[in-house]
Parts: sequence; C-alpha cells; structure tokens
Amino acid sequence: MLSNPENFFYLEDEASQELSKEERVKGYKVKVCYQPLNRTEKKTKRDMVAQILFGAMKRMKGNVERLTAEVLGREI
Repeated sequence: MLSNPENFFYLEDEASQELSKEERVKGYKVKVCYQPLNRTEKKTKRDMVAQILFGAMKRMKGNVERLTAEVLGREI
C-alpha cells in the first residue's frame, strides 16, 4: 500500500491540507495554511540538517579528545 513513494507523498499532501485552519489570535482571525515540500526541497533540507549535525558531532568529538588529553596530561 505505501510501498510506492507516490502514495506516501499523496498521504503527506492530504495531511497538510487538513492542517490548514483558521483561528483567533489576540482577537485577530489568522488563517494558517501548511504547504508540503516537494521531493527536492525535502532532500535539500534533510541534507543540510545532516551536515549541521555531522559538523556538531565532529566538533564535540574533538573537544572530548582535547579535554581527555588535558586530564591525562598528554598532548594531542
């Protein structure tokens, strides 16, 4: 049923349409409409987040190694 990627994107589009709503915020009517991303935008965002997380993990690893070396009295 969901083995075809097109079916997944169809369901995602349907879900985002249901999320469109109108509500009152501080006395003003606010209409919110969520628009789904296409595949390329989704992949681009996913890749950007992955790069940011990878860089953060790399920096944390370097900091941990440096702190460990300081505690043990060794140089890196």
